[in-house]
Amino acid sequence: AGVRLEGNARAEATKAQGAAEAEAMHGKAAAWKEYTDAALAEQVIKSLPELARAVSEPLSKVDKIIMVGDANGAPKITGQVAGVLAQLPPIVESLTGLKLQDLIQGLKKEKE
Repeated sequence: AGVRLEGNARAEATKAQGAAEAEAMHGKAAAWKEYTDAALAEQVIKSLPELARAVSEPLSKVDKIIMVGDANGAPKITGQVAGVLAQLPPIVESLTGLKLQDLIQGLKKEKE
């Protein structure tokens, strides 16, 4: 009988936790529906520094770089880093389905 009571108590706790999580998800979904395009754009744009940090973080772990060749090595590395950061707009689009350029244009229009 004790095992059954314990099992029932665990089942009820799991059910209550699931219901609470579902309610929280419904609340989040309702909040997202109320977001204006500008608010959504602001959220995406605010996340860009963290995204850039995540993309460039592997470079921070490089101890040293040995360049072989002409004096254009350093500019090439800088150009490659810039190229990696230039991938942010496609990354944002693939993660959110939103084009960064469109979000920025929308913000400009709202401010006018």
